[in-house]
Amino acid sequence: MQYKALQPDLGNYWPSLTTRWTNEKFWDHEWTDHGSCSSNVLPPLQYFTAANAQSKKTDIKQWLRVAKPRPIQPLDSALFKQSAIENAIKAVIGNNLNIYVSCRQFRGDVRYYLYEIYICLDKTATNYVTCPASSSLNCCPENKDDALIKYITISGTSVDEESPNKLAQSP
Repeated sequence: MQYKALQPDLGNYWPSLTTRWTNEKFWDHEWTDHGSCSSNVLPPLQYFTAANAQSKKTDIKQWLRVAKPRPIQPLDSALFKQSAIENAIKAVIGNNLNIYVSCRQFRGDVRYYLYEIYICLDKTATNYVTCPASSSLNCCPENKDDALIKYITISGTSVDEESPNKLAQSP
């Protein structure tokens, strides 16, 4: 794949966050499932350059930290409404755009954990657009106003492989 020249930068700003996939497998997946639809506008090297540039300026953790009326931070005792997480992101990228929040539950735990946030770009990878509906999301509870989600950070492990009790949590 043509991302080889960008590998060090991609590894810092757009790494695989799962132990199931190496960075290379993740980037191959991103091209096959997402980038190839823009190949008439962005060939692979330009796609990865644009994706890397977007990753550098997309600071989702910061967007959540400055959320109003209540900051969304990875605190052990805090739970957040799914709608609050979505609204924090939409406040930055545009309130009229669909984004998706994905959750995960672990064996023996009734809580939902923030797993992914889907934000979509146009085929030039420069403008935010509404995300198409997806049936492959890891589901959060159906009622967004009642759904309480735990937001944790991960250090040195993956949410795919471990229970949340084994994950490093930081304030």
